[in-house]
Amino acid sequence: GHLIVAVRISNLIARKRQLWKKNMGRRPSQVSVTQEQISRVTLAMKTQHHLKVTIISARNLRKADWFGSSDAYCKCTILGNERNHVQTQVVTSLDPEWSFEGELPHFHEGESLLFEVLDADTLKDSDFLGRAVLNPADFFPQGFEGELKLEDTGEENVLSFIRVRIELMQAETTQPKTTTPENKTRSAKTRGMEPLAPHPAGVPQPNVLC
Repeated sequence: GHLIVAVRISNLIARKRQLWKKNMGRRPSQVSVTQEQISRVTLAMKTQHHLKVTIISARNLRKADWFGSSDAYCKCTILGNERNHVQTQVVTSLDPEWSFEGELPHFHEGESLLFEVLDADTLKDSDFLGRAVLNPADFFPQGFEGELKLEDTGEENVLSFIRVRIELMQAETTQPKTTTPENKTRSAKTRGMEPLAPHPAGVPQPNVLC
């Protein structure tokens, strides 16, 4: 946390120097940062949120196994913090249905989410099937629900997608925030997508890896 605050303050000083150079025609030897500015950066970094991550399914994954399928699982990580992640169970399919729900604590405003789909192997490292990055403007604080196109699938002619839902939760009660008509969940990005049905009751959930 202290390192991130220091980086933010360093970036603030760099921006001030650029502005000074633009206005005065030279770089100043010293640039001051007020205590108020430091306090604002520190407060922003101390504000933590909980995210509810639902990894629903994927479609049209690459065939990674010799028998024409993939033992697919999906991992969601706060970008830059590999230890803070959740992971689905393994499903043998090119169109896996995971219906996985998990929580990501310690999320800070401005951080992105990384989704990685892999093929599980017992004798070697997992094969990579694709990744997608969800930028903070697309889900914070309004939430997100829809499909994401996977990049780096391993084959140029393979177009793969994952379907996910992101909700901002109250850290104190871990309950989803109530949305208003002006602050609805961002609509699905794929044309023609129908609204998601409620998660079926009684479906066992895998362990969350943190």
